[in-house]
Amino acid sequence: MNVVIDLGTFNEEQNDSAEFARTTLKMSWVSKPSAKQRAGRTGRVRNGTVYRLYTRELHDSALFADRNEPSIRCKPLHDVVVRVLGCLGGYFTYPSIVALLEDLIEAPRMDRLQKSLDYLLNGRIVRDSIIGYLYLSLY
Repeated sequence: MNVVIDLGTFNEEQNDSAEFARTTLKMSWVSKPSAKQRAGRTGRVRNGTVYRLYTRELHDSALFADRNEPSIRCKPLHDVVVRVLGCLGGYFTYPSIVALLEDLIEAPRMDRLQKSLDYLLNGRIVRDSIIGYLYLSLY
């Protein structure tokens, strides 16, 4: 027998608005699709029980979003930019990293990308030699 215990919450990484580079974890309610997914196969295709430690009224309220927000639209992008640049190893086929991120199915907000690129360049986290790759599509 399988058992799933669902609290209905998750730790969400959020950007500190006062200090852009710092992120914090905040406990948030899951979305309705995430709540359904947490049960997995238990109770749907095999024997088991799902214990949800929240009420149906809470699940149906506005606290549980109707869809998941893509994490690339919520988190600071400087870690994404650094990881992409590290994975490419100097072989960049896009005109810029902005063009690459704009081609994603769920593209990030460009104002957040601008802040991340400024943070990386002003903090000298990335070398000046890749400025062209970073900014070509923004200006």
